[in-house]
Amino acid sequence: MDDDAQASFRLIEKLNQMLLNRGITLAVTVVPSKMETHREQLPDHFKISRYMTEFNDRLTTTLRNKGVQVIDLKKSLREAALADIDNPVFYRLDTHWTHSGAMAAAKAIQKGIESNQILKKAFDATPVTAYKLVWKSQKTRHARARDITNFLPPDTPRYPPEETLKFSVQQANGPNSRLLGELDGGEFALVGSSFSGDWTGFPDALRFVLQRKVFNMSVRVADTGPWAVMRAYLQDDAFQRATPKFILWEIPDRSIGLGPNYKFRVARYKTEPSEWLLQVAALIEPDCELANLA
Repeated sequence: MDDDAQASFRLIEKLNQMLLNRGITLAVTVVPSKMETHREQLPDHFKISRYMTEFNDRLTTTLRNKGVQVIDLKKSLREAALADIDNPVFYRLDTHWTHSGAMAAAKAIQKGIESNQILKKAFDATPVTAYKLVWKSQKTRHARARDITNFLPPDTPRYPPEETLKFSVQQANGPNSRLLGELDGGEFALVGSSFSGDWTGFPDALRFVLQRKVFNMSVRVADTGPWAVMRAYLQDDAFQRATPKFILWEIPDRSIGLGPNYKFRVARYKTEPSEWLLQVAALIEPDCELANLA
């Protein structure tokens, strides 16, 4: 692992310990690259580097050795990609997962929780809320799911919108929880990147698969990065007034080594690692001692 990734792991380790001191369980899940998940679609002459193919395994091992609970998505997404080639896990023109990919990821999260005694204990302490899911009978056109095309030459012919399957999720009893239930926070929180945006279907997939209310604090602004989003959640009333039992932190693999002070990050989201650590410590442990952060 390179130095930047190791620095990120140390921050995650310290954050995890602070949350544990408050009786809060953290689970980290890293979104693997689209290139690995759909590698059979790469050109024959293109070879994924050994560093990339081993990154997820080494990341998982390193964090677990530091006492951090990790849920691996790589194997489950790859299996889903091979199981149904007509319903891709990632958009063809975009780096994000489709609703099919989001559902595969949610099922992997469920499996990861059920197979981990620490995570299962924290999860079982959260209240059940019944949700129902309906897959649409026809594929939906996605005109905006095309971030990869931003890197093509200006004279490249415009690709037509993709069509993929989508689902809708609603609370089984009472009003639609999207409107009333999740906005107040709760025992289960999702803190994530644009992969956790409502448009991807991932928060709703979690609600259905886990049968839990899920408070979603995900990236709403480009270049925010995982550190600013986690800090924003800890500042939010969803954490300060409704302390969760379980936090799922979703981070894309391409972001894990880009620390709070990543040089290309927008200035207002840029923070020195030591300052970020002090900020989150003040939010989690108001009475913390500086010596504990060394």
